[in-house]
Amino acid sequence: TYSDGEGLLLLTLVHDTLLGLDAQNQPVPLLAEECTVSDDGLQWDLTLRDDVTWHDGEPFDAEDVAFTFDYVTEDANAHPLWTPGVAPVESVEVVSPTNAVINLTSANADFAVRPLASLPILAEHVWADIADPQNATVDASIGTGAYQLASYDTDQAYTLTAYGDYALGTPLAETVVLAIIPEASTSFAALRAGEVDIVSAILEPQLVGDFEADPAFGVSQGAGYRSTLMQMNNERPPFDDPEVRRALGLAIDPQELIDSVLLGQGTAPNPGFLHPDGPLTVATS
Repeated sequence: TYSDGEGLLLLTLVHDTLLGLDAQNQPVPLLAEECTVSDDGLQWDLTLRDDVTWHDGEPFDAEDVAFTFDYVTEDANAHPLWTPGVAPVESVEVVSPTNAVINLTSANADFAVRPLASLPILAEHVWADIADPQNATVDASIGTGAYQLASYDTDQAYTLTAYGDYALGTPLAETVVLAIIPEASTSFAALRAGEVDIVSAILEPQLVGDFEADPAFGVSQGAGYRSTLMQMNNERPPFDDPEVRRALGLAIDPQELIDSVLLGQGTAPNPGFLHPDGPLTVATS
């Protein structure tokens, strides 16, 4: 049921998708070693790897692909991250164990990314009898990914071990422990102390100076393409008056907020929603 953050990272270590994304966020082969699209964009022909097995040793094949697309389209299994991406799917044809053809009702330029590079493929022999995914037990955590779940404590950590028969090669680390540390500041303290190797969080503004002064670390900065918003209900007075909303906008000094709240670690916003350094903003400016 994870949709973002550390939970999604955990999910992708255990479950593979049909395509992956490279460092430039371009689709690359994963479970599907080949993908061809018809001229009208309505048919996606996938050639699947023939050497993939699930963590319980069962072979992966095109039936699992068809099952997964059917499963996430059912109302009871709807998920905000994956269900919208499969909305244009009319059918999934199983041509052979290593060949699946996805037929769309309308062309979708983003289909290679979402859902092909985002939807985790499920094992039909495991999930076919699970009617309520929200209450699925840990026994359902059987994927084709580089790691398999060895143990977990929801308040402490998840421990993953490398899957010895992973089709894409031997993972670099034999064991991965995902420690649960609720406070970001505590996580970074553990990082500086050498208690953890990686922290999956944005460095808090008040800690930037400490890490810049520590010769053991380097600090890289770049746009996060995320916005902090003040949202108003335009249907309620006085916010239903555009002049009131404009007045509020003029009364707020974004740079002052950035300097005082974020200690200068932020970018002054656009009047609209898009990040000023985002690719869409840059392309249209």
